[in-house]
Amino acid sequence: MDYLKDRFDIVILAGQSNASGSGRGPVEQEWKPQENIVSMDAAKEVNWTPEATSVTFKDEPFSFCLSDDRTLNNTAYGDLSLTFAWGYTQKYLQEKRKVLIIRSAVGGTAFSDGNWGVGAKLYEKMIEMTNYALSLNAENKVVAFLWHQGESEYLHQNPLPNFYEQLKLMLLDMRSRYGNIPVVAGDFVQDWKSKNPACDEYTQVIKKIVQEIGNGAFVETQGLLSNAQKLGEQDDIHFCRQALRELGERYFKAYETLR
Repeated sequence: MDYLKDRFDIVILAGQSNASGSGRGPVEQEWKPQENIVSMDAAKEVNWTPEATSVTFKDEPFSFCLSDDRTLNNTAYGDLSLTFAWGYTQKYLQEKRKVLIIRSAVGGTAFSDGNWGVGAKLYEKMIEMTNYALSLNAENKVVAFLWHQGESEYLHQNPLPNFYEQLKLMLLDMRSRYGNIPVVAGDFVQDWKSKNPACDEYTQVIKKIVQEIGNGAFVETQGLLSNAQKLGEQDDIHFCRQALRELGERYFKAYETLR
């Protein structure tokens, strides 16, 4: 399909692994790709180490496809933006328009390792992708910024004042480019938080910032299960696939309050 001729309401999805989608396991209802919900991505190679995540973007055109769960080695991984986009199409999407999800999140990335922040690699690629999407049609517009990140800041022990300054400046820079668009961020997995209670200092920073910048909302995550809880394994830092479905719904409900 020639998506370059479509008119898009653009949703930017950014952050680390719970934004990129690392949830596995069964869901109450499998996602069926919708003709009016499209994703855009940039080809890249990612190298993870305990100290930092290295991202190398390939010199290839941005890719477009109907939005769906990510599949790796025959395993489906959830995506909170799917149910967010579905809610948006039902309430706000006008006739003959589509939702375009800018998939700029990468697992394990942080401000503290130089991937996020004004001038940083992932942020600049996110801006490049968004500007390209806007350039395709004069009627294209950015309608939401969805953020989920911060676990790596805690694991790297990024000083809280640094994290506050870095995240706030980035969100304000994004707003300076695309207007006062709604910003929605969310809490971490409660299973992981219960074992790492000090990480709540980082979620409180995120919550404070979205309140301070205005037109922002913070989503609570009580009751949303981790991969460990759902599948009986070790991965307690990631929401399971069903939880990501529900998280996307919570993000959309928060977005509605801003609209």
